[in-house]
Amino acid sequence: MKQKLYFIPLLAVPILMVLFGSFFDLQINIALFNPQNGFGLTMAAIGEAPGYAAIALFGGGLFFLGIKKYHLWWQKALLIGIGLTALGITLYFQSRHVINENAFNIEDKWWAYPFIGLPVGLILCGGAFVGGIFLAKNSDNPNVLKILILIGAIALVSVLITTVLKSLMHRIRYRYLERYLSMSDFQNWWQKGTIYDKEFAEEFKSFPSGHVTAGAIGIVALTYIPLFKSDWNKNKFLQPLLILIGFIWTLVLAFSRMLVGAHFLSDVGFGFTITMFTFLVGNSIVFSSKKQKKVKVITE
Repeated sequence: MKQKLYFIPLLAVPILMVLFGSFFDLQINIALFNPQNGFGLTMAAIGEAPGYAAIALFGGGLFFLGIKKYHLWWQKALLIGIGLTALGITLYFQSRHVINENAFNIEDKWWAYPFIGLPVGLILCGGAFVGGIFLAKNSDNPNVLKILILIGAIALVSVLITTVLKSLMHRIRYRYLERYLSMSDFQNWWQKGTIYDKEFAEEFKSFPSGHVTAGAIGIVALTYIPLFKSDWNKNKFLQPLLILIGFIWTLVLAFSRMLVGAHFLSDVGFGFTITMFTFLVGNSIVFSSKKQKKVKVITE
């Protein structure tokens, strides 16, 4: 897939967010912080859904290919197994996302119980899994398996990078800083922190934003959808429109995470950057111009 000019903001905007946040992180959060904001709490529960949906779509596509397109038993078992595993993982993690008071548990509220997240997970991830089956079934692209694997690989690498950085940096979330510490304990994104309170260890995983990393994975899935069918790929407006939808969602999600004090601007910008950088690099490697020319020569 050729890199086009409208791909530039996918990396430029989050990098600018990190740079701006490097100077104004604390001031921005002080101005925005609203821990009881309903929009922010709701986005905390569903904001990562595009990422989980992308993984479920990847699983649905592999599941269909394993059943219908491949004939060796080990190929079938491998693709079906990976597909069902992807669905199970996404259902598990999405169902754990519930509306709560910024990770400080409110067990006496019905909407804070974990089972509330299960119907949302079934609808979003189950629907995406079926969507993956539909795309694989109706695709006329001979590289459909390559596209699906690329979506899954970008999602996996992005999440791994984010998880490792969270475990290494231990940056304090603003909501914990505001409630239990003082503003003098604020640290920038490049400074390694310390877990002061093991009971709330999750409150020391501010950098980078896992929600925004996952949300941006939705952009990746939307970017590749037009490639499944030649008719869709010929529509010059479809891909940029889908990218714009995913881009706006990710920016709104980033704002919501700062609103409830879960992250700073540099956190959300870096999470966004991780996914977009992984996407652009992975896409360049798999769909490089040299490889495309080689395929063209072989088929002529």
